[in-house]
Amino acid sequence: MKRITQLASYFILGLCLPLASISHADDTEIFYLGDTVTPKVMMILDTSGSMGFHVADKKNRITVMKDALTQFINEANGINVGIMRSNQRTSAVVYPVSSLETSIVERVERFDRPITDDRDNAYQTNDGVYVNTTTSGGGSASTFNFKNSNYIGLRFSNVIIPQGHKVEEVFLQVFPDNSCSYWDPCNDFSLNIKGEKAADSAAFDHTDNTNISNRLRTTASVSTTITAWEDTNRETPYNIVNLAPIIQEIVNQDDWESGNAISLIIDTSSLNQSNHSYLGGIRNTLSLYFSSTLFFRVEPYDRTVSIRKKIIEEMNNQRLTNYTPSVPSLYEAVKYMTGAPVKSNHNTTLNTTRSGTGTGLTYNDLFERLSHPESYENGTLMKPANCHDGWLNDATCRNISVSQDSGAILRYKTPLTDTCGDNEGQIVMLTDGDATHGSGAYNDNEWWRNMTYDISQMINGTNNACSQHGDSNRGYPTTCGTNLATKIKNGILVNGIPETDPQKIKLYTIDFNNENTWLQSMATAGGGQYKTATSTSDLLQVFKEIQADIIKEAVTFSNTSITLNTANQLNHNDNLYYALFTPNELASWRGNLKHYKLSKSGTIVDKDRNPATDPTTGLFKETAHSFWSANSDGAVVTEGGAAERLTTIDRNIYVNAIAGSTLTKLNSTNNSNITAADFGLTSSSDKEDHIQWMLSNKNIADPLHSAPIELSYGEDGSVIFFGDNQGYIHAIDATTGNELWAFMPKDLLANQPAIRLNQKSSNHIYGMDGKIVKWTESGRKYIASGMRRGGKGYYALDVTNRTTPTLKWKITEGTSGFSELGQTWSTPIKTKIKKGNNVKSVLIFGGGYDIQQDSVTTRTTDNEGDGIYIIDATTGAIELSKTNLGYSVPSDVKTIDIDGDGTTDQIYVGDMGGRILRADLDGGSTLKIDVIAEIASAGQSNNRRFYHAPDVSVLEGTGGSTLAVAVGSGYHAHPNNAQIQDNFYMFKQPLSPEASPTKITYSDLLPATLTIDNELLAARKGWYLPLNSSGEKVLASSLTFENAVWFTTFQPSIGTNRCIVKRGTSRLYRINISNGTPNYKDAIPDLIYENGDDNSDGSNSTNKGKRIIDQSKSCTNTSCDATDRFIELQNGSIPPSPVLIHVNDPDDSSNGSGSVVCIGTYCKELPSRYSKMNFWRDSN
Repeated sequence: MKRITQLASYFILGLCLPLASISHADDTEIFYLGDTVTPKVMMILDTSGSMGFHVADKKNRITVMKDALTQFINEANGINVGIMRSNQRTSAVVYPVSSLETSIVERVERFDRPITDDRDNAYQTNDGVYVNTTTSGGGSASTFNFKNSNYIGLRFSNVIIPQGHKVEEVFLQVFPDNSCSYWDPCNDFSLNIKGEKAADSAAFDHTDNTNISNRLRTTASVSTTITAWEDTNRETPYNIVNLAPIIQEIVNQDDWESGNAISLIIDTSSLNQSNHSYLGGIRNTLSLYFSSTLFFRVEPYDRTVSIRKKIIEEMNNQRLTNYTPSVPSLYEAVKYMTGAPVKSNHNTTLNTTRSGTGTGLTYNDLFERLSHPESYENGTLMKPANCHDGWLNDATCRNISVSQDSGAILRYKTPLTDTCGDNEGQIVMLTDGDATHGSGAYNDNEWWRNMTYDISQMINGTNNACSQHGDSNRGYPTTCGTNLATKIKNGILVNGIPETDPQKIKLYTIDFNNENTWLQSMATAGGGQYKTATSTSDLLQVFKEIQADIIKEAVTFSNTSITLNTANQLNHNDNLYYALFTPNELASWRGNLKHYKLSKSGTIVDKDRNPATDPTTGLFKETAHSFWSANSDGAVVTEGGAAERLTTIDRNIYVNAIAGSTLTKLNSTNNSNITAADFGLTSSSDKEDHIQWMLSNKNIADPLHSAPIELSYGEDGSVIFFGDNQGYIHAIDATTGNELWAFMPKDLLANQPAIRLNQKSSNHIYGMDGKIVKWTESGRKYIASGMRRGGKGYYALDVTNRTTPTLKWKITEGTSGFSELGQTWSTPIKTKIKKGNNVKSVLIFGGGYDIQQDSVTTRTTDNEGDGIYIIDATTGAIELSKTNLGYSVPSDVKTIDIDGDGTTDQIYVGDMGGRILRADLDGGSTLKIDVIAEIASAGQSNNRRFYHAPDVSVLEGTGGSTLAVAVGSGYHAHPNNAQIQDNFYMFKQPLSPEASPTKITYSDLLPATLTIDNELLAARKGWYLPLNSSGEKVLASSLTFENAVWFTTFQPSIGTNRCIVKRGTSRLYRINISNGTPNYKDAIPDLIYENGDDNSDGSNSTNKGKRIIDQSKSCTNTSCDATDRFIELQNGSIPPSPVLIHVNDPDDSSNGSGSVVCIGTYCKELPSRYSKMNFWRDSN
C-alpha cells in the first residue's frame, strides 16, 4: 500500500498551563493559548565607568557587551526579555520584560544617539588616522585635540529617519576638555562641519591614513563660532546647533535607508596653538562618560519596530556612570519582578530622581536613568522645561523625576503571571568588577545602610536579616546579596498573586573580564549558574547557555514526514523530517524543520549516527545534532535546522500578485505589482516597509498541521516542501537545509502586519496550514496545498524548476463551481479515474470545513463544505463533484482500486454528521454518493464527527473477503471536549459495491468486548470499541498491518489542579481488525529471530533468520485483558497517525528488519517486510 507523507508529533512538557480563558477552537486549545507561561528574564547590565576599559583592539567592554547582547537578542527565542542598567546607587529598568516575538507601532519625533563605541569616533593628523584604543593601532587620549588635528570624525549608528523624510532640527552635544576658564579664557574660534555623503557611513579605520579626509562630504555645511569654551565644572556640555541641512542632504539620497549610520566631519585644520594657547578639544569615548551625542527632531511619523530592535536601541543609548552597586541593582530588579513599590521605605527618592546629586560627581546626573514609564503604574514622569521624550541624554533632562499619583502607590508592573511557582522569573546580572558604592564607612553611608534595612524587610520583615559583608573600606558593599538571592530562589511574594503562592526567581551571574568568588556564591544561592566571559564570542555563548538552562523544559511540538523512495513505492529511504513549533501566548508562533534519519531497527539517529531521542521520554536528547545544524540543537525548536540556515542566506519570496502563472518576486526597492491595500495598509511607504520586513525576517513560523514532503530532482538532489502559519510554502534544499524560495498567496499578505506586531492573543493566526500533495505529470513536477484554517483556497505550483516556481492554478470560493467551498482542510489525493473512454489524472478532496462546527454542541447541518470535488490535476477544472450533502467534509478522502487497473473505483470519507460516505466511480459523468454508515444522533454525547480519513483493508473470513473500513470519531476542533462519547469503528463493506447500500447504524454493530461472539459478529455489519476514558477521542487516521489495526487517541487532562503540567494522555492502540479484541500482551509485539534468539547478547550473526513476532506473548497463547489493547505514549499531546516505514539504507549496519512503525518520535521495529500485510493499495 502506498502512503504519502504522514503526520507525526512529539511534545516536551514542563510548563504550568492553566485551563482558564480558552476562547478559540482547534487543537491549539491544548496549549492553553493566552495563559502559556513563557520564562521572564530581566538582564542587569553593568554601566559603570570601568566598562569603558578595553578588552580588544578598538573595542571597549561596553561595546563588547552590546555586540554580544545585540546578537543574542536577535536570535533568542522561548523567553521574554527586559534590560536594566546600573546607576551610581541603584539600577533602572531600561526596557520592561517583553516578548521578543512582538512589535509595536510608535510615533517618532525626537531621538538621540550617543557614541559609546570607540570605533565611531576618530581624528586625523598629518601622520594618519587615530581610533581610540589602549592597544596597537591608534591613540589612547581621552580628548580629540583641536590644535593637533586636521579632522575629527563622529559616527552615529541607527539613524531612524526614512528616506527623504523632513528633518526639523539637529544639534550636537559635546563636552569641552581644556585649560580654559573664567580667568584664562580661550579666544573665540570657528569650526566647519559637514557630513559624509554616504548612504550608510562605515566605522573609522586607523589603517587608512586619510580615512576621514577622503570621505565624500555633503554640500551642506555649518560654520559655527565657539564662545566660552570651558570645562571647569563639566556639568554643562556644549551644543553645536543648526545641523539639520547636513542630515537632510544625507537622508535625501536615493539609497538611504532608515537605520543606517551617519558621520559628521569636523574640519579643525585652521586652528593653531598661537591663537588658542589654552584650547584643548572635545571629550571622546575613552573619557568613559563624556562622549558626543547627536540629537534629532523630524516631522512626526509612525513606525513599526520589533521589540528585539527596540530593546537593542534602548541598550545602545545608555551611557556610563560611576560605581558598581551590585546588591542595590539586584534589589531593584527583584522589586520590578515582584511588582513592589518603586519608593522604598528608607530611600523614598532614590529611584524617582537621578541619584548622582550629593556624591560630588554631579555630571553623572546626565547619564543616569529612571525606570522606563511602561515598567511602573500610578506614576507620572515629570520633565523639566525643554526636556523631551526621546532626548533623555540631553543636559536639560538632568532633573527629570517620577511623581506618585495622588491616592495611589507608585508600583512596578510585575511581568510574572504564573501561580504555580515554577521559576517563571529569572534575573541575569552581568558585571565587570567588584561591588563598589564609593568610599566611606557603612555607618556613615546613610543611603546604603538604609537600603540594607529595606532589603532585610523584603527578606524576613525585620531590619537585621543581613550581616555586614564585603570590603569594609567600601562600606561592606555585598551585604545582603546572598541573603536576597536565597530568598528569591525559595519563593517571594508577588503583587497580584496570592500570598499563599510565593514565586521562585532564579539568579544567574556573569563575571565579565573578572573572576569574583562572591558572584559565584550569589549564583549558587540564587539557584542559577555562574559564568565568565572575556570576549564577544565568550559572552554570546554564555547568554546562549543561560537561555538553554532557562528553557530546557520549554514546550515543543512536532510534525514528521517519512520520505518516499520513488524507485520503489513500497520502500522508504531512511530520512525523517520533523516540522517543529513552540507554542506561546502570542498570535504567531516560531517553528523549524529538522532532519534526522531512521535505522533498520527503528532507532532515530542524528548527524553523528547517535541515537537522537530518549527512549524513556520519546523526546530529543539535549546532545542530539540534527542534520544541517552547525552544533547540537537537541530539543530547542528554533536552534539548528532550516531556521538556522535561513539566517545565512538572502530570501527569495514569491507572491501571485498578478494574473497568470508568473509569480512576483519581492525585492528591496520597488514592488509595484503589490499595493498597500493588499496588506490592509494605506500608504505605499508602509507597504514597502512591511515587504522589507518579510525579506529580512529570518524566522520560520509554526507548521501546526502542515507536514513536509520530499520531491526528488535526480542528480540535483531533493527539495523538502512544507507550509507554515505566516503563510508560506517553503522549498528547502534537502542537502544543505537552505531555503530555495518561499511562496505566499496574495490573500495572506493582509495577515503580515498582525504577524509582525504579534501581540498576545488567544486567536492564533493561520496561513498555509494544510498538508501538501506532490505529483509528476508529463515530465513536470507539481505540488498543491490547501490552507486549512488559513482560508478557503487551494494553490498548485509548477516546481519543475527547483529554484523558480510558477503558479499552475488556484481555487477559491469565487472560482466557478466552488461557491460552497469551506475552509480547505482536506488534502488533495492524487489519483486517476475513468471518465467515459478516457483516463483522467485528477485530485480528489472533501468540500472543506464549516467553522460553525467549532461552536455547535448538537448535530447540525452545514451551509458550506458539504461536498466532494474531483478536479483535473493540471488545470484545476472540475471533472466531477457533488455538493449539498448536508454536513461539511474536512477529512481527506480514501481512494481504492478494486480491480487493480490503476484507477480509483471507490472513495470513502467521513463528515461532520458522523457519517461515512462512499462514492462509486463507474466512468459516468455524475458522482453518486451513498451514506454507508451513520453513528451520530441527537444529544450532545452522540454528536460524533469524523475529521480524518478511514483506513480500508481486506478482511478475509470463512464467508469470503470483505473490506474493513476502520475509523475513529473525535471532536478535533475541541480536543478538550469531554461530553461526547467517542468510539473506534470497523464497518464491513462488500468488495463488489451494492447499487443501493443499506446504511449501517449502531444496532448493526457489535461492541468489541473481550469475549466477543465471533459467530454473532459474522452476522453484524462490524464492531465498535467504546473509548471509555473521559473525553478520549481519535484525532488521526489508523493503519492496518498483520491483521491488526493501529490507531492513536487523546484524552484531555481536565481537573481542578491548574498547575498540572500534563495536557492529556496519548495512547497507541493495536487490536484485531476482525473483532477489536487485544492482539498481543502489552499491545505492541516483541520481535525475535526466526531461530528463537532474541539477540540479547548484542551479536550480529547473519544466520539467525528473519525477524518475526514472539508468538509466546500473543493473546492466543497468553491471557490478555482490556489494558493490552494499548500503551500510553510518553508525550501528553495529540498523537499523530501511525506511519509504516520500510528503511532501505545501504549504509545502515544495524541488525534490524527494516520495517518500522513510527508515531512521532516513538518508533517500533516490525517483522521483516516479506511477512503478510493487510494493505489495500491506494490508487494513483
